[in-house]
Amino acid sequence: MYGQMAKIYDYFMTDVPYNQWVDFYKAFTKEHLNPSVLDLGCGTGEMSLRLEPTAKKVVGIDLSAEMIEQANDKKPHGSSTEFEQANLVQLSLDERFDVIVSFLDVLNYITEKDQVKESLRRIKKHLNPGGKFLFDVHSLEHMNQLIKDEIYSYVTDDLSYIWFCLPGQEKGEVHYDLTFFVADDDGRYQRFDEEHTQRTFLVEQYKHWLMQAGFSTVRVYADFNFFEESEDGDRLFFVCEA
Repeated sequence: MYGQMAKIYDYFMTDVPYNQWVDFYKAFTKEHLNPSVLDLGCGTGEMSLRLEPTAKKVVGIDLSAEMIEQANDKKPHGSSTEFEQANLVQLSLDERFDVIVSFLDVLNYITEKDQVKESLRRIKKHLNPGGKFLFDVHSLEHMNQLIKDEIYSYVTDDLSYIWFCLPGQEKGEVHYDLTFFVADDDGRYQRFDEEHTQRTFLVEQYKHWLMQAGFSTVRVYADFNFFEESEDGDRLFFVCEA
């Protein structure tokens, strides 16, 4: 997962409204001046680097070594952001943070209930008292829509993909089969394939697990509307306080 795709990941993400995630972060961390931040599932480091100006320290981790390589290559000269390969489910760092974030449906890649619960427990242990954990996941309704639409495609002269969405074995689970064609310098195309699986759960289930992990409060917002709490939307945003 995110092997060869890491090299072209940013190309596909050029239209992603990263600034809206930054706005989400800023809206709910105002009480933390110059915080230490841990970015879980940092990918190529785009969000970590965008958060760096707001923080005294940013650490980004990702399961994919290829993603971490891209993040380090992208890091500008003088940047203090640190990137390292690590498994979220086995999170074990030697420090705690004021804010932990996990954006762009990273937690949906953890498909087993026990692993979700263990991840949340470890995240709580890595927060300072009063710290915040911010994350987003796909809603069940959105996952069901992905399955209905089944096939997505993207075509340019340099790069194309075909993306098949298939129902998984569990409720809220979607399996993605992706085929990429990337142009070489000589005009020929290189093909590679990747398989990804995501799963989401009921909001009440996430809330229950978060409270079990030791979080004191959990609020939920939908689709970048942070003015009022809502559980009705394609993408759900959780604000959790230690």
